[in-house]
Amino acid sequence: MNLTTNFLFRILLATAVVALGACSPTKPVAPAGGEQITQSPPTKAQGEKIGQRAVQRWENIINKKFDAAYEMLSPGYRQTHNRKDYVSVIANRPVQWTKATYIGHECQSPDVCTIRVNIEFDFMMPAAGRVKSENPVQEKWLRVENEWFFFPDNVGK
Repeated sequence: MNLTTNFLFRILLATAVVALGACSPTKPVAPAGGEQITQSPPTKAQGEKIGQRAVQRWENIINKKFDAAYEMLSPGYRQTHNRKDYVSVIANRPVQWTKATYIGHECQSPDVCTIRVNIEFDFMMPAAGRVKSENPVQEKWLRVENEWFFFPDNVGK
């Protein structure tokens, strides 16, 4: 096996190990006592509650409460993206969001859900003036220390 083939083989092997680990339907959680318990994915009612949290984040953006929206971002995202830059990106988008409505959810694991929200917005078109539109979006939400946070994968792009 040459050096390049060996390197590619190791990359594929590592990817397979990570992918298989992600396929686990439940996640063991160690409580304070040290014994392992298994969490189930959120129930329908819990998923709807996460969906309402997603709507609240959008309402914060609609009402220009960008700091409150920032606090709903995942802790890891906030560690790598500062508040000022996030607010600048969101506040300077050429669109005015006007309404968010929860559509539904799908939870991939006890700690990861995809939330679907319909977003209504206005934007200016040079030839047509202000145009109203709407768009359904899918958002990834993560549970971190028993609280749900939005995990943006495209903010600022």
